[in-house]
Amino acid sequence: VNSLGLDHLVRLKDWKNSDGSSFKAGDRFSLRFVANDHDDVLPLKPKGGSDWLEIQIVDRNGIELLLEKAQEKARQELLKVRDIQRKATKDTSFALNEIKAKEEDIQKAMEAVQSAEQGQKNVSERLGEKEAGIVGDLEKIKKLAEANKLKSSASLSRLNELGKEIKKIEEGELAQAELQLSEASKRLESADAGKGLEKEKLTAALEKSLKSQQEVEKSLDGLLKNLEPWAGLTEMRSDARETLLELEDLKRKLEDTQKQDP
Repeated sequence: VNSLGLDHLVRLKDWKNSDGSSFKAGDRFSLRFVANDHDDVLPLKPKGGSDWLEIQIVDRNGIELLLEKAQEKARQELLKVRDIQRKATKDTSFALNEIKAKEEDIQKAMEAVQSAEQGQKNVSERLGEKEAGIVGDLEKIKKLAEANKLKSSASLSRLNELGKEIKKIEEGELAQAELQLSEASKRLESADAGKGLEKEKLTAALEKSLKSQQEVEKSLDGLLKNLEPWAGLTEMRSDARETLLELEDLKRKLEDTQKQDP
């Protein structure tokens, strides 16, 4: 089975309802793309096509609602990321204390560093540009706003600024923390294999990593602090916008009913 990915912008202003009228906020319709296979071997087989996609027409209020929900989703995800980061920082601190002890425990320190490495990997993935990452979600919302020509929006400005700040964290202290933890892990594995413990270099790597991790925590705290004033307000606005959209949808249905049964 072959599949083909397409990135195609559909201009809804060129499309009409079955009665010839233009789409308006609240309208829903479904579409799918179908390929012309030109199959000479099995000409009667069904043509290849995409799944059905339902689209609802929204106005500025609808788009603003999506932006506000995206902001709250990002805030909730940042709270989870901060918890993961705190755990990773504690693991590194534990490993450092084990190495500084008079009778260092290489095995415990190695387990703690490995746990910290996994934690930092999770932080990076949750913040990043991949599909499940916060930055990835923000990029999708940004494209949606651009496609709908939404240029001036307080919510969009905050999301854009949030994306920039997260990228700074990724490229700065987060990257340094991962690098130093990797070095510490290699030195601990070498010591565990009986090749000797370079205590000073290992301690230096753990201290640098710990400092970077603490800076990441501080940056995450700052992002959450900046979003906190909008948390309750965003929820109230979202509820209000949802109510407005529901009323508009009810009004549209009522108008359609009156047209059918004057």
